[in-house]
Amino acid sequence: MQQRKHRISQRTRLFLVYGTFITVVLVLLFSYIYYFNRQTVQKEAAVKQANVCASVRDSVKTELDNMSTISLNLVYSSAIRENFSSFAAYTEKKNVSKQETLQSWNNAKAIYDVITAMIGSFQSASQVNLYTMDGTRVGSGYQQGVVKMKLSDIPWYSQVYALNGFKYISTPTVNTYLPASGPNQSTHKFLSMARLFFNEGAEPEGIFEVVQDCNTVFSLATKMEQTNEGMHLYVYNACGELMYPYAAAAPQDNYLALAQQKHLPNETTCTVQGADRSSQILTKDTVPNYEWTVLAVESKDSVFTSLSVFRSVFFLLAAGIILGTMVVCFLFAKQMTQPLLKLTRATKKLTMARVLDDSKPVLTSADSSIAEISDLCTSFLTMYDRLRKSSRDLLLSRSEEIRANLRATQSLINPHFLYNSLTSISILAEDGEDTSIVRMCNALCDYFRYIADTARTLVPLQEELACTGKYIACMQIRFGKTFSYTCEVQPQAQNVLIPKLIVQPLVENAFKYAFNNAPPWRLHLCATAENGHWQIRIEDNGGSLSDQTRDEILQELAQMDYTEELHNLHIGGMGLKSTYLRLSLQYGQDAVFNIDNSQKEKTVFLIGGSIEREEEACHGSTIDV
Repeated sequence: MQQRKHRISQRTRLFLVYGTFITVVLVLLFSYIYYFNRQTVQKEAAVKQANVCASVRDSVKTELDNMSTISLNLVYSSAIRENFSSFAAYTEKKNVSKQETLQSWNNAKAIYDVITAMIGSFQSASQVNLYTMDGTRVGSGYQQGVVKMKLSDIPWYSQVYALNGFKYISTPTVNTYLPASGPNQSTHKFLSMARLFFNEGAEPEGIFEVVQDCNTVFSLATKMEQTNEGMHLYVYNACGELMYPYAAAAPQDNYLALAQQKHLPNETTCTVQGADRSSQILTKDTVPNYEWTVLAVESKDSVFTSLSVFRSVFFLLAAGIILGTMVVCFLFAKQMTQPLLKLTRATKKLTMARVLDDSKPVLTSADSSIAEISDLCTSFLTMYDRLRKSSRDLLLSRSEEIRANLRATQSLINPHFLYNSLTSISILAEDGEDTSIVRMCNALCDYFRYIADTARTLVPLQEELACTGKYIACMQIRFGKTFSYTCEVQPQAQNVLIPKLIVQPLVENAFKYAFNNAPPWRLHLCATAENGHWQIRIEDNGGSLSDQTRDEILQELAQMDYTEELHNLHIGGMGLKSTYLRLSLQYGQDAVFNIDNSQKEKTVFLIGGSIEREEEACHGSTIDV
């Protein structure tokens, strides 16, 4: 069996097609706009990071250059060289005279004056220290004085000595003896730039150290972090050591290593993934001449925070526009398909009863501005009018045909009853039963007067049973006390219209076949009407009908050719076929004809049909058989 295809309405199809198309276009448009803004924000963040890195790079380079300039000025200053050499010579002696001590003090004072002139009144460096090779330190700046110390205790000494005259910049180191500024007041961390100083014999004569406040070196980096919320700056020296932030613990991620893994060139931006699986936007720059690396790091979530409000409003706006578009598409599809829907509903309501009812129009108007739909509706209305006319003509023709067939079957009544009745009258006359003869003649007259009326094919049920009673009265005179008859009729069944002469053939069949057994013989009729159907039970006590005979009778009737039977009608050939044929002609599928022999010594014939309305009774049945 072929599976039925799933069908959808034209309205749904139009709504889905247009709605889906416009929705896809809007989704793509809004997605592109959002993606474009996201890319723009990311590019702006990269540009901002690059600018911050460049500014911090230049600021750090300026401060380092300042420290380097002071250091070079110390190395190449003749005043420093002469006074420091003389000072160093006196400190190396074990026995120093008062004169030499005074000279050494003058040398130190001269060194103070030169350093003060170099760093100026604004303290371009926090402290400048000169170390002799025996550990004597001459300091000027925030602390002036001569201090004896051990060089090996200085953290950066071994690195400075190994560089052999090249400058060395230490990592941020705590120095509580020097005043700090800004955020560095809580940590007191300073940077030291130190280098060896050689005499004319190219032998190490001392070490020059320039000390600078970390807040001074990285002041711009601190300001940039405060200004740009969510951005973090990191400065690494050439050895990969963290120089900034100096006041906080090292970060969980080594961002320098992440940048090196990406082979990130200077002044470029990339996205890296931290240890916590969060995405970070990283920009790299390098401080020239010092190989220091400046990194600006910002979480992607932080970068796109500015997009959150835009995203919420944007997607709400997009959802509203898409929803509004879907509503417009639905209304558009509804307006376009409303005439088709009306036409579909009209087609579904197209029944024979509606076609024949002038008070119920199927479709009032096309109500469409589309020419094709308007033409379709007009064609349907034209077809409907033609169908109504054709149906009435066909119904009238069919009704007349059925009435003719019913009259034909009604007119062929078995004459054997008449012959037997006349024989019975003759016998009664010989016996002198004048009263019985009068009763029987009156019953015959009433009976034949009833069957002679061919104008009606449907009669009230009580009238049909009354006529049948006349027939039974004649038979009762014939059989006498050996036969008894009862009839039970529901009040609501009395005026139900049924085919004329539909009961008598079954009663006659009972007298012919059921009363062959020994008397007494009983016949009972029961008529009911309920749920829109009428039924008549004709019950006898013959009890001689076998199951096989019953099945053969019902099968023969079910397979009967109506047309052939109507053409072969003849007197004496009616019986059960007459009843079955007339029920089928009148009621079609609603006809009831059954035989029940399940009760002991009883045979029940059950006939019935739907209750006809008065107008249907006047025009005949409209049911196909």
